[in-house]
Amino acid sequence: MPQKAHLLIVDDEANTLASLSRAFRLAGHEATVSDNAVKALDLAKSQPFDLILSDVVMPGKDGLSLLEDLKAQGVTAPVVMMSGQAHIDMAVKATRLGALDFLEKPISTDKLLLTVENALRLQRLESENRQLRSRTQRGEQGAKSGAAPERSRRRDRVRRSGWTRRVRHWLASPQGLS
Repeated sequence: MPQKAHLLIVDDEANTLASLSRAFRLAGHEATVSDNAVKALDLAKSQPFDLILSDVVMPGKDGLSLLEDLKAQGVTAPVVMMSGQAHIDMAVKATRLGALDFLEKPISTDKLLLTVENALRLQRLESENRQLRSRTQRGEQGAKSGAAPERSRRRDRVRRSGWTRRVRHWLASPQGLS
């Protein structure tokens, strides 16, 4: 089951905003729309989004400038850029600035939803990775500082008791193998 996401859609064309918003809502996502980059930056700073989908070519501030500003302001949501006037240089620049993906308009609903699901999956994996690294580092720091976890104390008690030698001896004897 796909994860429900809160998406920010930025485009200067009202029809594009309406159709993308509708497609995401039908797929179970929550969509917030913005018709310009300045408003989108304010929204992104004031509330968390799981993904930002932005047009590149817009009047005033364009999507690439928005991407730069988002990164400069510390917004961590992944950004997918889209354009109906795309060319290779634009896509390369967008990815160098930190865009997760670059889509050419017109975009099929299936392609759009697949891109969103992949971005959300990647975000979940990165979050899990950070959590696991944090746990690992805490465990290593605890071991270095001399704080032995309960498991280590039990293992030491078993070793001191000589129980493991008795089990190995019993397994090696003829009645232990039968």
